[in-house]
Amino acid sequence: MPWWTQGWVGGALVAAVVGVFFTTGVEVVVPLLEPVPAAVAVADEPPVEPSAFARSASSSPPPSGTPSASPTPSAAPAPSASPAAAPAAAPAAAPAAPAAAKPVATAAEKRTQARRARLRRERRAARELAALARKTFKSWGPISGTWVLPVASYRRLSSTYGETGPHWESIHTGQDFSAPTGTKVRSVTAGMVTFADWDGPYGNKVEITHPDGNVTWYAHLSRIDVAVTDQVSTGQVIGLVGSTGNSTGPHLHFEVRPDGGDAVDPVAVLKEHGVKL
Repeated sequence: MPWWTQGWVGGALVAAVVGVFFTTGVEVVVPLLEPVPAAVAVADEPPVEPSAFARSASSSPPPSGTPSASPTPSAAPAPSASPAAAPAAAPAAAPAAPAAAKPVATAAEKRTQARRARLRRERRAARELAALARKTFKSWGPISGTWVLPVASYRRLSSTYGETGPHWESIHTGQDFSAPTGTKVRSVTAGMVTFADWDGPYGNKVEITHPDGNVTWYAHLSRIDVAVTDQVSTGQVIGLVGSTGNSTGPHLHFEVRPDGGDAVDPVAVLKEHGVKL
């Protein structure tokens, strides 16, 4: 036994050393040996869960070579509605009824439409030409006012002006001269041809505008021997009697229209100009 442990001095010294060791060792060693409870360490902070993006990134890393974008938190997916809560689908609209197909015009109808359009154009041109002819007549100088019959000889006067019947829309607007087909038709007086063509129910027709403003019509011709703008003299042959258009037999339908207006009684006009029938 060492010398410094003997006697009362040694006992006191040993007791002091032991006391110091006990006091210091317990305060230093004991805290190091005791574990810190987990509940105490996280008591003041709520637990942190990884974001959906972090979970996705940790479960399926991006393929190599693909540039990684900076992670942005994605919105939480909306809960899917149950089948019972889904709105009912709107009923399908009924198919529209097919539009009615326009009737296709036959070749004959197309020819008729084209002919009517051509006649309208010719009638308009005839009116314009007649107006021009009346102005031109003033420069012709003195013109004989002699009138003659539209046909030199005829069988009889058939339908007269003003008659009514199924053959006409309203009244008969001229005087018919019954004559054989091929009988020569003459201009009753000098003038200018302002129409010479087919004209529907009138068949082949010639119109002549005269210096006094009268316009004479010659219809149902079997042949036309003049053309528009021809200047004709009194008694000149302009065509032949026929039965074209709305006709029940060969005859000449003759009309007189002052200034190209409504028809008047042609027999009265012929008599005014000294023509005997």
